[in-house]
Amino acid sequence: MTGDPKVTLGIFASAVRELLRDDELAYADPAERAVVARLADFLRGKYEGWSLDLEWNRCEDVVKRLRCGLSEDELVREGAIVPDLIVHRVGKKENSWSSR
Repeated sequence: MTGDPKVTLGIFASAVRELLRDDELAYADPAERAVVARLADFLRGKYEGWSLDLEWNRCEDVVKRLRCGLSEDELVREGAIVPDLIVHRVGKKENSWSSR
């Protein structure tokens, strides 16, 4: 993946356009997981050196949790979040533009 968000998002947008043109998906009207899996197929190999995973819910050994607006007590009570699709480097700290 490049350090340029426009390039990264351009790759993603191209895959979404391909997804929207997929006649099989339009015909079958599948569930969200199937649609995300097909999107992953279109993205696979586009972000060289990065992993692409479905429903990855960990940051190292910690389960990801939605933090926005939650107190620590609420955070413990609320369920974990599970991203439908994630492009990342497993075990690395460089997984977001904000960490650069």
